[in-house]
Amino acid sequence: MSLFNKLFFVFCLCLCLSLCFKTERAQYRFDQWTADDGLPQNSVYAVKQTRDGYLWLSTLDGLARFDGVRFTVFNKSNSPGIVNNRFTSLFEAANGDLWAGTEESSMVRYHQGRFTSYGIESGLNSPNVYHISGDADGNPLILSSNLQVYRFSDGKFSAFNWEIDSPPGTPIARPESIPIPCNSDLDKKQTACLVNGQWAKFSPADGLPSLNVISSAQDARGNFWLLPNDADLAHIENFGVAKVYTIQSAPVSA
Repeated sequence: MSLFNKLFFVFCLCLCLSLCFKTERAQYRFDQWTADDGLPQNSVYAVKQTRDGYLWLSTLDGLARFDGVRFTVFNKSNSPGIVNNRFTSLFEAANGDLWAGTEESSMVRYHQGRFTSYGIESGLNSPNVYHISGDADGNPLILSSNLQVYRFSDGKFSAFNWEIDSPPGTPIARPESIPIPCNSDLDKKQTACLVNGQWAKFSPADGLPSLNVISSAQDARGNFWLLPNDADLAHIENFGVAKVYTIQSAPVSA
């Protein structure tokens, strides 16, 4: 299955589950939406349901907001404050602001119905955003393409130093599971994952099954999970490998 097909499948799954859970007696079904149904394009890079119920999708031709019936598209031609249509990541801050990362023009914030772009002049050192997560207070943490972390505060971005700005080794409880970025350094024989602004580093000596992590997430209790390409699943607690689940050791349900 191609990367596009995987992303599109995840989009369809998230969207269907969101709509189906609105009623107690909802009938489960799978639908698909494409550019023919109002999407800017068929390549969806991130999906986020905000607290007001809307489902936001980032594409390389603008942002799309779905209300359960139709898509509303926001791009540089119809929305002041958007200067680039190539959106790759989404994050909702604790105050309800929606943040969108882009290729080539850094960050866009959606605040009280208005878009604002933040680039290098706002303190970021790279126009490309790799990932968006949050600190302990729900403020956005931005991982740029050069693996530098920034935090938004007082209208600008500044470099985030977890040793000073975040208590090390303290998991943060969250209302939902969130993805976390991991970067494999084969030369140093380790994998580093950005968790709450802190780079947690692991190696096979720490119990990590493989350096090549293909998927990773932090659960609602603050612990996180790493899925290497060998299909073994590593459960991380207190920034240490607590247990590795293999196909043979995984429980089987009837």
